[in-house]
Amino acid sequence: MSTSRAWFASAALAAALAVAGAAGGQQFRGGGRVTEEYARAAEALIGAALPGATRDWSDDSLVWPDGRREAFRLGGFTRLRVGDEWWIAGALDFPARMERAVAALRAGQARAETVRSRLVVVRTASDWRVLAQRVIEVDADSPVSAIDHVEIDPPQPGQWPQLRVKGVSCGQRDGAGLIVWWAGQVDPASGTWVSRVPGEVWRRGPDGREQQELLQSQATEKGLELVGVTSGERLAFPCAGGACKIRPLSLLERKP
Repeated sequence: MSTSRAWFASAALAAALAVAGAAGGQQFRGGGRVTEEYARAAEALIGAALPGATRDWSDDSLVWPDGRREAFRLGGFTRLRVGDEWWIAGALDFPARMERAVAALRAGQARAETVRSRLVVVRTASDWRVLAQRVIEVDADSPVSAIDHVEIDPPQPGQWPQLRVKGVSCGQRDGAGLIVWWAGQVDPASGTWVSRVPGEVWRRGPDGREQQELLQSQATEKGLELVGVTSGERLAFPCAGGACKIRPLSLLERKP
């Protein structure tokens, strides 16, 4: 496979992750394939994060207050009921924007459009009134990022729940391209990432050489070591307080 085709295929896969969480539920409310509970939860989250915007369930688009329509997905959308309240979480993703950004990255454009997912968490009453909300940057370093999966840990009374998240980040630097699939944990109360560890990486070097492989993580005395399943390459990262927060684009600084 040529370098350009490999980059296109990998980047397209990364973009597809943004809508993976929507499959099987987030479609056509009027057609009966979305429950009223699902729709009310999604609308509560959208209304909290994007005041004045509404969801058109007939075609999965977002309608902005000025009437503009835009393709829209809630990546990793999920919810958890605790007593008489709901915790709802999902990432705001705009597929058309992501496609443009990925195409620009594939073309090697240095000033590609930035399309970063935003993770939204809301707490609602039983009637879906929003009681509290948080909006969290998914990956501030990467020009393109998306969320594939979100899990809400049952919270302690009076506290925000921890979120376990899987996502993907894309970027380039000095002619090198990178896609990283990662898993992490985020604390909505502080809006900070507790941990983030890559689990798979695709890299294209400035010379056109490509590499894609799974990564295994191993704890060390000083932190964490990522080991390429195929290449055996070892990358060491220091970790503070037992939590490893590895920037996805830091792998661009490591040679395949």
